[in-house]
Amino acid sequence: MKKKILIADDSKTFLLFEELLLSELSCDIVKAFNGVEAIQKIQTEFPDLILLDIHMPELNGIECCRIIKGNPVIKSIPVIVVTAHGNERELCIKAGCNEVLTKPVDKKTLLSMVRKYL
Repeated sequence: MKKKILIADDSKTFLLFEELLLSELSCDIVKAFNGVEAIQKIQTEFPDLILLDIHMPELNGIECCRIIKGNPVIKSIPVIVVTAHGNERELCIKAGCNEVLTKPVDKKTLLSMVRKYL
């Protein structure tokens, strides 16, 4: 069965970029454009891994991660925060994310991190 990755980012360009980088893994990709949509899709799609941007409208990535890790049904899903703000690493870890990846994203680093959790 194919693994499923949810990517949440308010930048459609970055979503397409991440999807392109992940294409060699032959996974199903589910996209969300904000934190609220991400939570909804997580509860219906049950992805194997979540890639979250921090700065999104409606619900930011930190709050989204707290909700995921506070929900017994979905808390075991690994979360990688992908952010342009490396100085927010501590906040991400406190929110419960498994990894923090700083933009600009390096393909080799991203694929290595994703493979670690799939």
